[in-house]
Amino acid sequence: MRLVQAILCGVATAVCLAGVAARPAAGNASASLLVDVEPRQPWVGQPVVLRVRLVLLRDLAEEPAYVPPVTTGFWTEAASRPESYYATQAGRRALVTETRTRLYPLAPGVARIEPATADLVFVGADRSGETEEGGPSRQQSLRSAPVAVVVRPLPAGAPDPLPGARGGYKSG
Repeated sequence: MRLVQAILCGVATAVCLAGVAARPAAGNASASLLVDVEPRQPWVGQPVVLRVRLVLLRDLAEEPAYVPPVTTGFWTEAASRPESYYATQAGRRALVTETRTRLYPLAPGVARIEPATADLVFVGADRSGETEEGGPSRQQSLRSAPVAVVVRPLPAGAPDPLPGARGGYKSG
């Protein structure tokens, strides 16, 4: 569990899920990486929660190589500390590590949150990458689905969401 927490602790940008933007581990996959946001159609400046969940069905042998999603078009707060818990996925017990980040959309239009990636190495595999039972490979690369966020403009007459944030600058 600490290995999973370690990869997500240093994430200072976006993080986590809601099931719309990614699929859980399919068939005999040992893990999945899920990314989602809430709300999906915010107003300019409205807080959006980005969640990233790493779902593990097997134990890790080493710290994963994790790259958080890029969140161009948003002002981003620091990510939360990772929280781990157990859940059931396809009838199996899974360790889920989740992080959350608050985002603020900067302009109306479609903003895209890029995929998060993680390279994992699991315990119990021999040098060929196969488990003794002939199961899945010891290594697995994960990539979440990108997330499109439709940012709505503020209604006419709404107050400026960033008062005092604009202005001119003169040198000299």
